[in-house]
Amino acid sequence: MKLPVSFGTRLLYRMLIPGFLLALLFLPICHLMATELSITVDLIIYFTMASVLSGWILSLWDMSIYKLFEGRSWPGFLFNWGLKLQKNRLAKWRKNAEKHRRSAKGNEYNARAFRYPINDGRYPAENREPTVMMPTELGNVIYGFETYPNTKYGADGVFYWHRIWHGLDKDMRQEIDEIQSVADGALYIATALLIGSLLFLIYAGIELTGWADIVVAMVWCHELGIAALLLFLAYIFYRRAIACNEAFGERIKAMFDHEINKLPIGPALIMIREKTGESFCGKSLPDKHVAAWRYLRWHMYRAPDTNISVDIESVRTKASGEDESRAAPKFPPEAPHKDAAK
Repeated sequence: MKLPVSFGTRLLYRMLIPGFLLALLFLPICHLMATELSITVDLIIYFTMASVLSGWILSLWDMSIYKLFEGRSWPGFLFNWGLKLQKNRLAKWRKNAEKHRRSAKGNEYNARAFRYPINDGRYPAENREPTVMMPTELGNVIYGFETYPNTKYGADGVFYWHRIWHGLDKDMRQEIDEIQSVADGALYIATALLIGSLLFLIYAGIELTGWADIVVAMVWCHELGIAALLLFLAYIFYRRAIACNEAFGERIKAMFDHEINKLPIGPALIMIREKTGESFCGKSLPDKHVAAWRYLRWHMYRAPDTNISVDIESVRTKASGEDESRAAPKFPPEAPHKDAAK
């Protein structure tokens, strides 16, 4: 959820425009309900209140909207079907890039492919190519820039995002948030149009049954046409949301490239050393990022040359017990007191 807290472009893109559109699409059913209840509402008041309320609700459901369009909330059979489509699309881009590798068109196909997640350095070099992880194009684009810090620096992008964000100056944070608000707004508008398409299908069904006249001077076939038009517009804005998220993702990658050395992992590494005795001298930067992430996120520790993570407190308790046993003085058994024998 990314609620704007001040008037400006962020409020316009995230709340006012999507909210006004949703209020407009709900107008026929709201008008019918007001007529049935004999309530008169001024249109200016309706659009003002409904636009703000609808935009606020869309902002509240930000994560759910992204999960839907990324495919994270899809059922298994639909998820697998989407993965297959995306793999075919990626294979086509790679094939065209190889076909036109000496031209600008080949570079364009390669750029499309490399928006997707890339296998990290643990794999052979020939396997470090774009791969499909999500069933939609938007999902793979977002997954690509979210995993970029991990692929390049061993730093979990989602976890360290907030740590870097707090270190940015106000102007930079505002600039990044404004770019993100445009991407959010495009996706919210696509969501509103998709809801509108479903609404006009319902309107057409009500008109067809003769239960009520929802949209004045329209018959059910007109409403079906509007539903199809809204669905097409929803797809257009979804495509724009992909392009906007690409631009936002490039800014996020640049931010991590610039700020990666400023990550405040020093205190975490000190605590790991105090609890386990492990020194990070000579360790690579990715190893330090992963160790700090494992400790801060999960309170876990993984000893060198092992693949098992354990609760760091168990390591600390064991180490403390061994230290105490080594440091404890060994005295001969104390002779029983004379009074104790009586």
